[in-house]
Amino acid sequence: MEMDVLNRLPGVKAVVLMRLHASGVFVVEAFAGAIGKQVALILSDPAACALVDASVPRGQGLTAQAWRSGKINISASYKQDARYAAWHALAAPLGIRSAMALPVLDPQEHPVAVLGFYGAYPNQFGCSWMSPFAHGIQRRWSQIWQSCHEAPAVLLTPEVVQRYRTRLFDDGLVMHMQPVVDLRSGKVVKVEALARLQLDKDRLIYPDEFIPLLGEVERARLFQLGLEQLLQHLVHWHRKGLMIGGSVNLHPSTFQNPDTPAVVAEALSRHGIGPRYLSLELLESGSLDDRAQQQAFDRIIKTGVSIEMDDLGSGFSSLQRLSTLPFATTKIDRSLVSGMHKDPLKTFSFLAALIALGQDLHRPVVLEGLEKPSMIEVASVFGAAYGQGYALARPMPAEAISDWVASFSLSPAPRPIR
Repeated sequence: MEMDVLNRLPGVKAVVLMRLHASGVFVVEAFAGAIGKQVALILSDPAACALVDASVPRGQGLTAQAWRSGKINISASYKQDARYAAWHALAAPLGIRSAMALPVLDPQEHPVAVLGFYGAYPNQFGCSWMSPFAHGIQRRWSQIWQSCHEAPAVLLTPEVVQRYRTRLFDDGLVMHMQPVVDLRSGKVVKVEALARLQLDKDRLIYPDEFIPLLGEVERARLFQLGLEQLLQHLVHWHRKGLMIGGSVNLHPSTFQNPDTPAVVAEALSRHGIGPRYLSLELLESGSLDDRAQQQAFDRIIKTGVSIEMDDLGSGFSSLQRLSTLPFATTKIDRSLVSGMHKDPLKTFSFLAALIALGQDLHRPVVLEGLEKPSMIEVASVFGAAYGQGYALARPMPAEAISDWVASFSLSPAPRPIR
């Protein structure tokens, strides 16, 4: 599925995923694109496969260099690049004009695979704006690899699964709220409603454990119940003079459900909440084609609510959505912020580019994952409009929001740079 997302990017003729065999040969594990199969066949030929050995011609290609260095390698002109000399004759009929090799890294930043991109245009991967998003792909795929190799989750028995599902729709759903703060004014502008399953008096289950158990209809039901709780709390806060908004996550299957706009409009009307106080955070929807996404988007925004993009920076699919859909706000993925102290210069470069992109498109940016005061300062300096994270507030029961807002204060933010 991820390969198909990359394949749909403009100008990408092929994407090839390769792993290094113990023999020193790079083996093609997956491919996508109009010429993906032809490229894979060439690289699978024992006489033309890429090698890791730097002392031989077939060890000079970008795949091998990316593996050895752990860094992204780019070729502005495939036909003139001497590193591809061993493949020039074989690749000539395919119309490849540029290339990029992107190493997938494990948590210790050791290469575990290489993604090869083949482009239709010269210097397609070398322009300045491409770098942050190439690194975004690298982070995304490194996270995918890590999640595939983590220790298996605790296996739930059918009885436990049934208990979770039954309890979730029998008054077990609890929405905890995490504030979102205007970094310039220091005011709380809204809360994000986050689903929790109150299994019993002493046990709270987080969504990564129960969401995968739900089917399409159940996810739509979960959205309705979460929306209902959020609106009830908004009514309560507004009556007390706390005029903040709220957001709730929207799964792609619920996003494209034709009934969703009517559900949202009816709930707003019944609670007497203006649509400007509600926003829906659209989760990753790479499985939808552009036309389906636009149609679903149009149906929902007619209700007057705003739609936020939840994952800017997690990969090229988020860039694709940002360029085609009129999101009101963009959220920069917390995985980018997490590297701030480990590799600050690279992280600052990514954040600055993504925040500037949001500003240039006139879409306010929310920076997630602000876990330390220093991260709040960085977000402010780079011009992020809003912040969210543990350094500001952890998710909390809705009943605690009023008192927390009354006691919250944020020091004046540094002047942003541009």
